[in-house]
Amino acid sequence: MAKAEAYVGREYGPFTYHVGHEKIREYATATKNDHPWHHDEEAAAQVGGLMAPPMFAVIPTFKPVIACVSDEELEIDLAKLVHGEQEFHFHRPIRAGDTLLTTGVMETVREKGPMYFVKIRTTTVDDANETVVTGLWNLVIRI
Repeated sequence: MAKAEAYVGREYGPFTYHVGHEKIREYATATKNDHPWHHDEEAAAQVGGLMAPPMFAVIPTFKPVIACVSDEELEIDLAKLVHGEQEFHFHRPIRAGDTLLTTGVMETVREKGPMYFVKIRTTTVDDANETVVTGLWNLVIRI
């Protein structure tokens, strides 16, 4: 990873994702989540419409992370990268029909022993520029 500290603050995105009804249903089915708010328009009407399960947030927020680790200037060997952890802070549910824009920022790079610890912060907003979800992605890269 070339001059990693020099890339702190670098932005990736924004990336656009349109949340479709079927994508929510497919994700809920794939994760064995049968809650009616993720499948049934009528049942979801009581909460404002079809909403995505919380971890659906990975889908619209992942592109900036991929863009960062794929940045050729960083010279990251993807074979030496592992996902450390991630967390999301939800400002409101993701809903069918949302158009989301996600930007990622390389927040910190820390060298410890034979590894780099990289933290990427993602911010996802809707078409009214209201924050929907923020994420923190921690990656570990062997040197």
